[in-house]
Amino acid sequence: MGRKRTSTSSKTGKSKRAKVVVPTNKRLSSVNGTLQFDEEDQNSLKLPYVSQAILLKIYLNKDNKPVTGKTIPLDIKLLHDDGNQEVPDTEYKVEGAEIKKDGAATVQVTINTLSKDYKGKTFVLQASPQDSNLSIVEIRTAPFTIVSQRLKINSDAPTLWFKDEGGRDKSMEFQVELWNTLGLHKSRDVPLLVTLHYDTEGYPQALAHTKARNDDSKDDLQLLQMARDTDSIVRHGQASVRLRINDVSKNHLTHAFIIKIAPNIIKDPELMDVAAAYSTPIVVKSKRNNTKKKKKKIMNGGDGAVSSSSSGSSSGSSSSSSSSSNEQGGHGVRYKKSIRNNSGIPFNMNTTMDAAALGSMNLPVITPDVMRRIHNGELDAPKSGAILAQWGYAVNRFVEKTNRQVQNLLLFNGQVVQPLLHSVSAATVVQCCCCPHCSPRCVVLF
Repeated sequence: MGRKRTSTSSKTGKSKRAKVVVPTNKRLSSVNGTLQFDEEDQNSLKLPYVSQAILLKIYLNKDNKPVTGKTIPLDIKLLHDDGNQEVPDTEYKVEGAEIKKDGAATVQVTINTLSKDYKGKTFVLQASPQDSNLSIVEIRTAPFTIVSQRLKINSDAPTLWFKDEGGRDKSMEFQVELWNTLGLHKSRDVPLLVTLHYDTEGYPQALAHTKARNDDSKDDLQLLQMARDTDSIVRHGQASVRLRINDVSKNHLTHAFIIKIAPNIIKDPELMDVAAAYSTPIVVKSKRNNTKKKKKKIMNGGDGAVSSSSSGSSSGSSSSSSSSSNEQGGHGVRYKKSIRNNSGIPFNMNTTMDAAALGSMNLPVITPDVMRRIHNGELDAPKSGAILAQWGYAVNRFVEKTNRQVQNLLLFNGQVVQPLLHSVSAATVVQCCCCPHCSPRCVVLF
């Protein structure tokens, strides 16, 4: 049989061939950039519920600018085992996996399996272009856990807690609840495991009890002690946990403490689908300083008092000693002399740091000895790192709080103040504030 001939157009006389479609990867092969997840979406991805839609905004940027004008399909995969194994695509559903022409994609992922079904291992979402020829590198989320319920602490922890005020029976009480996607979950009993942690990155578990004094009577005292009448089981969706911390923060590198209330998976491994709850930071002290007694002691020249002008006329050794001495009041630490560190840079220590203010900002309260060691370059690396980590955390919280306050102030100004100012159509005649004897002819225009 002869070869089939192509048809010829009567107008052009040329052969009519099938139109060749250029593959997508050829047309977009010049596209390059970096995929990026929205940071807020990443934060909300830490403990999502099973079968709950997860929204992820994905951007395509190049040199910190969005890549626009292209439509790029994405491949979204769910991984486990530290990102080494793929979860079958029957276990999750993905919608909207495509970078639009504005340079962003709004992806919805619904995961219908639990982390405990994969031996408690965390999941990772991976995004990459479907076209492997594109110069776009894949990205992954931080590891996260899929749960069916969460524990919640329904009461605020004290920011500053004095362990020795009120006796050994004094304790903190936490109201704990078990929640699912619909609200309070009452049909499951959950035994609890309560542990103490430091308020630093990763929330490491607190060390054993560090005594301030050599007191053998405290050898059997636990750092975290549960009240005897505490029933550490969530029943009908609720539990009340009473506990006390038997050591002060200054014995733990001035760290604030965090209470972790988790399901006791040692007793019941099936509770691996329940997320733990964490308290707000707690700075623990022994008791309040009596400011009046301190001031009286200093005025009478007692221990810790800073010498006045009379110390200047004393011997050279006495003068040298008094010039580097310090006083610790009830609200902070005040140094009377500029101290030079080993680099020779002077520090002005004539300003008092308020201990209560430091505690409210979650900043570590620095003792005079620690302050001296800092400025003499004598503090070791672990303690320095711990203080810096706590400082960074406090700065971040302060900035976030300040931003919220500024935003609300601007909203109030725009939504309340400005309309009120514009609604006043006439000038208001008032008495001049600077001239009490003049007639009320000063005019304030709004």
